Amino acid sequence: MRHLSEREVDLLQSNSFRYHFRVKFEDADGNMVEYTDFEDDRNWIKRIEVSNDIDNASKEINFEIRRNSYKNSLAPLMKESPFNIEDLETIEEAEFKPKFLMGRKFEIDIAITEVNQTPSEEWWRLFERGYIDRVSFDTNPMIISARCPSALLLREYIREEREYGDEEGYPAESIMQEILDDNGLSDINLVVPEPSQFAVYPYLQKKELVMDALREIAHQIGWEVKYRYYNDTEDMELMFYEPDRNPEEVSWIFSPGEYHDVLRMEMDIAEIRNFIRVVYSDRDKVDEDGNPGKRETIEVYDSDSIEDYGEIFMELTEASTSKIETESSALRFAESALHDLKDPKADFEIDTMFFFPTQLHDSYEFTGNGIHFDHTQNFGVVSYRHELDFETHQYRTILYTRGKPNMSETGNPVGLHLEWFKREARPGIGKANKFFPPSQPVNVVANSSFRGVVINYSLNPEDDLDGYKVYCSDEQNFEADSDKVVAQGRSTQWSITTYYDESDEEIKAMSSGETYYLKVRAYDTSKNLGEVSDEVSAEAGSMDEETFRELKAENDSIKMQTFPGGDGQLTIEHGDRKTVIVEGHVEVVADTTGAILWSSSSTGGRLNFYDENGDLTIEVMGTDGSIKKEGEEVATETYVDNKVIGVSTSFENGEGQTVTVDNGLIIDVQ
Repeated sequence: MRHLSEREVDLLQSNSFRYHFRVKFEDADGNMVEYTDFEDDRNWIKRIEVSNDIDNASKEINFEIRRNSYKNSLAPLMKESPFNIEDLETIEEAEFKPKFLMGRKFEIDIAITEVNQTPSEEWWRLFERGYIDRVSFDTNPMIISARCPSALLLREYIREEREYGDEEGYPAESIMQEILDDNGLSDINLVVPEPSQFAVYPYLQKKELVMDALREIAHQIGWEVKYRYYNDTEDMELMFYEPDRNPEEVSWIFSPGEYHDVLRMEMDIAEIRNFIRVVYSDRDKVDEDGNPGKRETIEVYDSDSIEDYGEIFMELTEASTSKIETESSALRFAESALHDLKDPKADFEIDTMFFFPTQLHDSYEFTGNGIHFDHTQNFGVVSYRHELDFETHQYRTILYTRGKPNMSETGNPVGLHLEWFKREARPGIGKANKFFPPSQPVNVVANSSFRGVVINYSLNPEDDLDGYKVYCSDEQNFEADSDKVVAQGRSTQWSITTYYDESDEEIKAMSSGETYYLKVRAYDTSKNLGEVSDEVSAEAGSMDEETFRELKAENDSIKMQTFPGGDGQLTIEHGDRKTVIVEGHVEVVADTTGAILWSSSSTGGRLNFYDENGDLTIEVMGTDGSIKKEGEEVATETYVDNKVIGVSTSFENGEGQTVTVDNGLIIDVQ
């Protein structure tokens, strides 16, 4: 519950007090304009309704606002209304600046005083704030629909998959803050009143709404993440917290005169679960095939509930992407579910006086009034709705509570409700999930190539293997994370020419003679990340004419010799005369028959063919995509993203060799 000052407590308990409100909306210039005191001290706000529910990600706030007053109008498209224009000289010269538009901020302040008292400035406090979603101005009053600041997280989509967690277990709250930071929400600070003690191991965060990603982490342990009023800052903060499932004392006691009616009372045995089984992947254990992530189960039950209602079973089968990966986290998960579901929960809709400090998960006591309850009842708040009517000055709160009905003893509020049933998987119905990630890549080897390295490894045995991520750094024993990925896909061999510079924290091109360190890990179709391979290293090589001839003599083929940067040159001799000179950034494939394959790059390359007199006969220019024979252009390529496409032509060079040019500017000399 929101903290109340001693003055506020005394007033609320006296039943003789008055509420005051200030409602503000952001204008076109970023100023907050008050509409409870706007234009001739008139209150333009007719009605406000605030709704909040434990199963919803965001609080909803709806406003009814007077649309017109005489010839003036607040409707956003009323361009001739003085309310919607600035610097009025004449209407024709005025700048149109509507008062209400989607995405703008709103703020509601509240103060409580004695009946005939005016509030001092220090008595005002924030009640709600957020952003406008929708403006309906076809009727009078206008309807403005808004949400709390969670609206920002429900609009922002995670556009890039990233790796989070580490092998030692990374605090869940730190990962949640990183998700915010990585998706343009770094100005939002996640508040964590108590450390979660929930360690998250490596996983690949899928593309989804930011709020959905945060809630998925929180719900793994029965915690919640919501915007709540935080007493320490006296503001609405994004909070990661554990619902108080065993409160030592109630948040507030409602006397018989403070709750007016019980509008609904329902009990249903169908929502009881008193035997909970959690199936999860234990990262510290291996299965019979030696794979990490052995499938394990945790079972908890409540003997008293079973005796009263019989055993009612629930299985929570955690998917392969679950952060439940240890026995302790699985036990914590199971006990939270058991606590929330072991007793029949009575749903009550209770009409009370307007009680602004209400927050979800509060525990309230309702003193028996002899009409609705004979005995004192303690219930937990799972939903509430504030209704504020500024015309009649009638303010009330509808509380939706849940708890064990008490005949003679105190009950407890609950933490979550529908979330558990969303996760329920009954045996024989739920689809089987994969519970362990791919195995560690083996036989990893790195070798030098021209200004780069080549990495090879054995293919993983898993049927659902989806690919590999190759990491490269200039520091030994580096940490493999998503910033250092230099190759990704299903191949088991990569020619690597870039690395992650640990000092400058960016990807750079390799340099000949420098040593680089590499690691690789596999991932499957469920986005499970396997264990990182052992680290290997190699020196980025260089190649001259003599080296190339030696390699050519030792191998049937030499592939992917890369000349980045546009400053390499290699002369290849056939017999006792120069035949081909390769300059610039090119890729060469040569075999012992003398066949040369060449392809250009984005920096441009040049391939020259000479006749027996040393005269240039064919010139292929990677810079402009043209092919010239004896100085005359014979073909022009079409470039898409710096790659040549759609070419097919052939001709003979001075030695009678056939040169074939095909898709991708590939030259085959035969």
